[in-house]
Amino acid sequence: MMSKKVITHKKHRSQFSCDVMKRESKVMVDMVGEQCMKEKLVYLPIHDGFLTLPSQYDRICEIVTECFQMETGSTPKIKRK
Repeated sequence: MMSKKVITHKKHRSQFSCDVMKRESKVMVDMVGEQCMKEKLVYLPIHDGFLTLPSQYDRICEIVTECFQMETGSTPKIKRK
């Protein structure tokens, strides 16, 4: 999606970048964080990823996927490290 965005001026690039970061934050911090708190899961969002307990990893991946799909209509690719 981002690669198709026409950027004609530095100001537009900055605004677009900020909008993308705000949207990611809404998903990873607000939406996922809220659901993890409800389920009492250990979840710490970190730039482009998150930390959790190994036993909770699969459930948190489900939550992240659900939230991204609700917000963007797309499915994230999550890699475990």
